[in-house]
Amino acid sequence: MWKPLFKKTDKINTFKINDDQFIFQKEVNGLSCLLKTDIANPNFNKTEPFVQFSENEIIKDFGLTKKGIYISTVINGIVAKFYIYDNKLQEIKLPMPAGSLLVKTYEENSNVMWLTFGSWNKYPVRYKYSVNKNTFKIDNINEPVKIPEFDDIVYEEATIKTHDGLDLPLTIIYKKGIQKDGSNRVLMKGYGAYGRSTSPYYDPYGLIWVCQGGILVQTHVRGGGEKGEFWRLGGYKTTKENSWKDFISSAEFLIANGYTKPERLGVTAGSAGGVLVGMAITQRPDLFKAALIDVGILNTLRFELSPNGENNIKEFGTFKIKEEFESLYKMDPFHHIKKGVSYPATLITSGMNDNRVVYWQPAKFAAKLMEFNSDKNPILYFNDYESGHGENSINKEYEQLEMSNSFFNWQLGNPDYN
Repeated sequence: MWKPLFKKTDKINTFKINDDQFIFQKEVNGLSCLLKTDIANPNFNKTEPFVQFSENEIIKDFGLTKKGIYISTVINGIVAKFYIYDNKLQEIKLPMPAGSLLVKTYEENSNVMWLTFGSWNKYPVRYKYSVNKNTFKIDNINEPVKIPEFDDIVYEEATIKTHDGLDLPLTIIYKKGIQKDGSNRVLMKGYGAYGRSTSPYYDPYGLIWVCQGGILVQTHVRGGGEKGEFWRLGGYKTTKENSWKDFISSAEFLIANGYTKPERLGVTAGSAGGVLVGMAITQRPDLFKAALIDVGILNTLRFELSPNGENNIKEFGTFKIKEEFESLYKMDPFHHIKKGVSYPATLITSGMNDNRVVYWQPAKFAAKLMEFNSDKNPILYFNDYESGHGENSINKEYEQLEMSNSFFNWQLGNPDYN
């Protein structure tokens, strides 16, 4: 008779078989850990880890070899580390800095591993790692794409304070030699939902913005998983306001430290990030010059009534419970638009074939923002009759890239886009 190995409530991230034991990963008391249990009589509720990391360091992957257990971690979601555990934990120096690290062993207990390094400004690089020799050798499947225009692009990992005193990671990507005189065009991105981390990745389309003289900022707000489960739960249901308050704190930091000023600051997000940007521009319209919300959730109170709505109750809540109704209202951008307020230039998009965020949500928000806005800043709405929820052809992706890039360059003062 079949019976479950473990339950969803056990919150096991991943597990592997090592001789007569399961090695499994989970959080214990808010810390990322590895634990063991016997295959013959498994107990996944154990709380005695043999490997445990500090509060901000999360296990991302691990591999079993003849020499020991190799573990990749990430600190604050943006700095990767590599370790071996052989009765004790020891860090291994990497051949290059990495923001993310994917570990693969193609057979259990082998002597060889493959590590793929991710970064904000470089194409992913794969190394073959010899367990016996402790050596790294570049072993790319394809030759990395080289774009000379990206050679002068660097990134800065900052840590700032939230409104309630926590440490908030912030990634700032720019070309060497920028001046912190408040004149830079800045595009700030965010998401903050479902525990999804914005880990370092190579985005050549985003780096085009940097090549044009702008600064690209990746925020790591609560609701994401950059710092583990407590970070996710800190921007979820009744705590959701921390997500947009973290986003606002990030904007205030950029302005206070000379990276930009409100007239040069644009923000963008999509899908669940619509709550983040929608609330940011309705709570602090003075901080931003332009916003783009792509197929965004913008009417959380009625989201539950849409085709994909009930599936998201576990993330945002339900209007059938009083406390969750109140938090849904608090996070609903549509209900926070006020008449006579000067709002940033805003471009709202939707897709007619989108079953996850039905087009009426962005359309309602756009219509109300157009009616209530007291400024001459344009409020634009674009509904694509051929698009869904990001599942588009490459030509459609290029069209959307052109539209967003032109919008932000135009609104944030690039003279080439007047």
